[in-house]
Amino acid sequence: MFTQGYSQTEAQEMMTLSSIAYAGENTGSYQQIQQAIESELAASSVVGPYFQLVWLGITPDFSNLMYVARDNRETARFAVVVRGTDWNFLTDWKEDFDVIDKHDWPTASPPNPRIYVAQGSWDGMTDLLATQSNLFNMTPPAIPQPSNMITLFMAEALWNTYDTDVDIFVTGHSLGGAMATVIGLWLADTASTWVLRPNKVNFKTYTFAAPTVGNQDFVNYYNGQTANPQVQWQAYRVYNEQDAIPFGYANIGGVAEDGVPYSLLFATLELIPALAAIQTALDQAGVAYVDVGSASNGTALGLSNNPPSSSWPPPCNSEVKNFDPDFACWVGYEHDHNTYLFLLGAPTIPSIPQRAVDTAAIAATPLCSVMPITPETLAGEAAPA
Repeated sequence: MFTQGYSQTEAQEMMTLSSIAYAGENTGSYQQIQQAIESELAASSVVGPYFQLVWLGITPDFSNLMYVARDNRETARFAVVVRGTDWNFLTDWKEDFDVIDKHDWPTASPPNPRIYVAQGSWDGMTDLLATQSNLFNMTPPAIPQPSNMITLFMAEALWNTYDTDVDIFVTGHSLGGAMATVIGLWLADTASTWVLRPNKVNFKTYTFAAPTVGNQDFVNYYNGQTANPQVQWQAYRVYNEQDAIPFGYANIGGVAEDGVPYSLLFATLELIPALAAIQTALDQAGVAYVDVGSASNGTALGLSNNPPSSSWPPPCNSEVKNFDPDFACWVGYEHDHNTYLFLLGAPTIPSIPQRAVDTAAIAATPLCSVMPITPETLAGEAAPA
């Protein structure tokens, strides 16, 4: 069973695992990605002594990835790790920006037709849950044919002794954090269907830099899982207060006041009108997103990077005067997985640059200047320029 409460050590480990999810992302090879993740796990002073890759699912177009690592400090403890955005893939574009369309949450108990999540979040979750892993390193020995993640957990729950809990961390950075939010809840909702012996399942979710995924009813249901009698549930949302991405889309206007050094002219004439246009598109579509967790009870934790440390300085102009390159550079720096590692007091991983600055440059430009800001572009209908 997990210890109660937020743990800095756990947050460092989960953010490290989330960073490692980016390893090998450009190879286009399942085997090379597996080898890259295994190599980074082994090399890490934070997770290397403890976590072993046991399952790896990648969508056929390589746009989405999720892996499971076993924590050898406990009998049946695992981490489900979801990779963040890879801007090479239009699928990730749609999952990030398909926020005008919405999808119900059919696994809610009791059913609640008012709950909805962004269509992009739902699509990403279903794509990930459908993946099959060529690696299936379980106890007893591995199953030789490709299998999905639920088969792994079902087998592990059956193999363990009658009274052994199954502990499952769920984690991810950026889009991976959004996916971890919905996948963690889906696992909790459906645990009774795949834990076929009376083992208790414990969930502890850590998301980093995650944009919002659902409405107020979703948040009420998500936060209320602490009272779920079927599982032990804990969930923590960690964000850099200067990172623009977590402001999407619960408080999009807050980007203008996030502590990044915007010039008055840029903020007044360009940034604020662009953010207002995005909010208008959301309002016209009748969707409203709300952040999970709460600062008041310690389940939403802001990290401060204002001013940036001289030990981890931004490679950006000291004043933001334009979208590209200034705004894009600052978004990339504040959102970078290595910035999150630094703010959490964990070692950075320079061997995995994650292309965060590049991704932010692409993200910032269409959202705020190149693409017309309409319900169609927010829903992912337009390709990047």
